[in-house]
Amino acid sequence: MKVDRSRFKQTRYKASEECEDLIEFLRSCSESQLLENLKSVTSSNVGKCQLIHWIDVLDRFDTIYEKQCDLNGNSTASSWLETGELEDLTVACLNFTALLIEHCSSRTLEAYNSLDRLAALLVSARWEIILAILALLFVFSKRSVALKSMENGESLLQQLFNLVENWGGQEHGLKLADCCRDLSQENRLQSAQARVLSLAVLVYSDVSQVMLESVLYGGLIEEMVDVLKLEDPRLTEIKYAILGTLTAIVCCDQGPRFQDVIEATGAAKNDGFLPVMVRKCIDQLTDPNMPPFPHQLATALFSFLYHLGKYEKGGEALVSCLLMESLLKVVNHYSDSHEFITFVTRAVVIIDLITNLDMNAFQTHNGLDILEKRMRHEVPSGGTATCQPEQPVDDVGRQYHHRRFALVKSLQNFFEKVEKDPSFVNSVHPLVENPKDHRYKHLPKFKVTMGNLTKSAPSRDGHLCTRSTYEMDVLYRSITITWNGSEREEHWEMFDKACGMGDYASVYRIHKKGDEDAGQCIKQLTKEKNEDLMQFIERTNSEAATQFACSAQELADYHNILPLYGISEVFQFGNKDRVFLLLPFIQGGNFLDLLFKGHRVITPQNLSEILAQSLSGLAIIHQKGIAHRDLHLQNFMLTKSLYENDFAVLIADFGKAVASWSKNKDEDLQTFQFNDILQLLACMVSLWISEPPESIIGLSFKNFIPSGSDYKLFFEKLRNVLKLETLNAETSELQWKWKKGVPAPLRSLFTWLEADTEREIEGRRKDPITIDNIIETLNPPQILRPLYTPLVRRNEWNEAATAISSETAY
Repeated sequence: MKVDRSRFKQTRYKASEECEDLIEFLRSCSESQLLENLKSVTSSNVGKCQLIHWIDVLDRFDTIYEKQCDLNGNSTASSWLETGELEDLTVACLNFTALLIEHCSSRTLEAYNSLDRLAALLVSARWEIILAILALLFVFSKRSVALKSMENGESLLQQLFNLVENWGGQEHGLKLADCCRDLSQENRLQSAQARVLSLAVLVYSDVSQVMLESVLYGGLIEEMVDVLKLEDPRLTEIKYAILGTLTAIVCCDQGPRFQDVIEATGAAKNDGFLPVMVRKCIDQLTDPNMPPFPHQLATALFSFLYHLGKYEKGGEALVSCLLMESLLKVVNHYSDSHEFITFVTRAVVIIDLITNLDMNAFQTHNGLDILEKRMRHEVPSGGTATCQPEQPVDDVGRQYHHRRFALVKSLQNFFEKVEKDPSFVNSVHPLVENPKDHRYKHLPKFKVTMGNLTKSAPSRDGHLCTRSTYEMDVLYRSITITWNGSEREEHWEMFDKACGMGDYASVYRIHKKGDEDAGQCIKQLTKEKNEDLMQFIERTNSEAATQFACSAQELADYHNILPLYGISEVFQFGNKDRVFLLLPFIQGGNFLDLLFKGHRVITPQNLSEILAQSLSGLAIIHQKGIAHRDLHLQNFMLTKSLYENDFAVLIADFGKAVASWSKNKDEDLQTFQFNDILQLLACMVSLWISEPPESIIGLSFKNFIPSGSDYKLFFEKLRNVLKLETLNAETSELQWKWKKGVPAPLRSLFTWLEADTEREIEGRRKDPITIDNIIETLNPPQILRPLYTPLVRRNEWNEAATAISSETAY
């Protein structure tokens, strides 16, 4: 029977290019080529894909099974293949199908309609075919598919029961190990292996306890463990089947048999059989001078440990046998083999399961350092592993191998859990932020060491998370900055008094020792009480990414965004988690200073120039797919006083900004950007009339985001300060007239925005207004000012900023 295509849902994910090439070849090649190539295919060729991609291949296999069934029914041999070759091809197809189902996601196994063929082939005279069918059914059953509910499933399970039941060893005093020791009888080993595999399928398939009790008799678990203890390389396959059966019992029976498995294997004893076997396996996997441990058997052994550790009794047993050191040895071994990566992944997951039960052993053997080192090896500085599991790619577009991707995900899961544990909080901070968002990898990052400052040289202890007992109550404090990927250190002294304060941050001037002309400053962000560490990391990285994407233009030497030089990794100081943003120090102050401290009337020429530069800066922000959302007077900086002709306006503080890639973008980005323009308009009106926006619109302007009917109120408030209501002598009607001296660009901006907003409220606006429309319509003078970025790092930062803003969002 062919695969039931109606059960499959269409998927938007495509198989990898290598996988598609293999599918096409298996569909169209000759039978002899098919046999030759199926024998050489491994899981690396298949990768992670979906079963729907392989429908045509599975249909071709079904045709081969049908011909083999005809041959078993005493038909003449196929004209295109000799009898022995047809049997070999059947075995190869069965083995490949098992491999395929093992590594496919979205399997939809109920659509597999070849069970009738498999049931017919179970009476084959060739043991290789029978064992291949049982191996396939074993994969089916452990993938949570109830065989008994599938078509022909019940009859198939009855055949398996017959294979297990017709043994007779118990009655005649012949145990399983005795059978495997004496291999003089032909097919004795294959018969024992078939019995064990059939038992595993029955356990996974949730057959009745009455049926199971008759075949899983007392002492059988001990018999299977005795086989594992035999030293004979010819027993590898049956040992693999036994470990699979023990795993099935652990997964499906939490009663007395679970404890029987622990006791029979000695899993709870340091010198028990299972721990000794695991240590031997790991030594042979990690030491190239030792004979290799059978890969198939090692895979089954790690799978058994994983499933044993998922349950409380099993986890306690693994803790008691002191396996932590050996598991960490696997993680700390670096091999180029993709096959070994699977063992590392399993080791990480098992460590994750038992760490809470065995914290002392984990710390004693430097577990966190080993896992950190592994993470940095798999995701190097500037690399990425945050990608779609169906077809992962690395940072240069190459396919990211599915096994390495699984390892990175398991490491991420471990760090996300352990960072909440107070005993790890200081150590895990730099780890959890590295792979969290692929966009943040481009940010220039540095480590910070802070110390109490005297008039001596700055502290050079070199630790990232220096814990100081001093609070910021001294005149100066030493800061050492070490840029990631470089050994270069910068030693600074920080002024104790903040030069700027915001809702979530403070800004401090810094200077080089002996030179008190402050050329840079740091913005200190502190984790709030109501946010956890991951929220704090996301907030700070998001602010840095949006500001950096806007401020470091690839080709521009002039712009109107406050540059960001870099962001520190999270560090702890004064019992609080902190992040530093490195910025230039701007001497001209901000618009609020200009309003209350300037003591100078702003001329129409000044305001026109300020408006032009502000529009230019906002255009850059919006072109990058970002909305600022916090354009109040304090977030517009002036590089110099208005008394000087070459001042520049710089937009600062991206703490509330959202972008097209932002996870917290809960509204339409175009709405946010339109509100940016309205906030800019309100700031310009405020500068012109020398009154703060709050006094104009009667609300807390910093939190005012107009919408709906609020738009009318907004423009009504601004109209009252820009215009006078006068009586038209000719028509005797009231009309609005501009007050004397309002600059022409401000009049044009207000008029256009007011009319556009009315059209939007009435539903007559077709396209949303943009900052580019405004600049094109108003045609403000182009006023360029120098970029405040050190030339030594500009090219590097330009490339990073372009990457941040141009990458495709999730």
